[in-house]
Amino acid sequence: MDEKIFSQKLLVSDATSLFRKARKANDPPFTRAAIKRNNKTVDRWENELLKSLANQQGKVRALDVTSSFMVFYEGIFIREMFADEKFLFPQVSDEQKTYWVSFFEDRKMEELLLYPREYVLKGWHIINEYVDSWVLGQKWENVYKHSENPQEWFRLYKKHKDIFNNKVLPFWDNKIFVEIFEKISAISKETIQPKGFM
Repeated sequence: MDEKIFSQKLLVSDATSLFRKARKANDPPFTRAAIKRNNKTVDRWENELLKSLANQQGKVRALDVTSSFMVFYEGIFIREMFADEKFLFPQVSDEQKTYWVSFFEDRKMEELLLYPREYVLKGWHIINEYVDSWVLGQKWENVYKHSENPQEWFRLYKKHKDIFNNKVLPFWDNKIFVEIFEKISAISKETIQPKGFM
């Protein structure tokens, strides 16, 4: 079903309408400002990338609609981030990374449960911060630093889809990651609380 949907083609105008949001008279000022900014981003995506992907009938594959917006939106953010030192992100030290990678690799579920839930989840948060920063760096090195042209970003994205689809990690293969993720998910979801308590 998904393959059939993604193989369909949309008019550029219909595709962009899916992403634009109308501002309402009773929206708070901050909300209106955010919507205005987002709609301007959609306008840029339409003019700088999406139209170039359309066929002679002005239609674009549904799959290219979603993926091109993701590539465009991340490209704006990542290029600004690497060009401007005011963008600061939490830095995970190599010592922290090494400790937590080993911590999760070496422990079975029964051993993880011996630690306080909050301690385990904090460690997983640190792992995620490290991976997020690493993935941003990979996207920059392989796609975004080579050009200011979104059409070139999209061409390079097609060569490096695994980076965008979280199939490439700085440590662990997919099998190990999934096993650890399932353990953490169980620890996160299973809390002690009265039945029916919201």
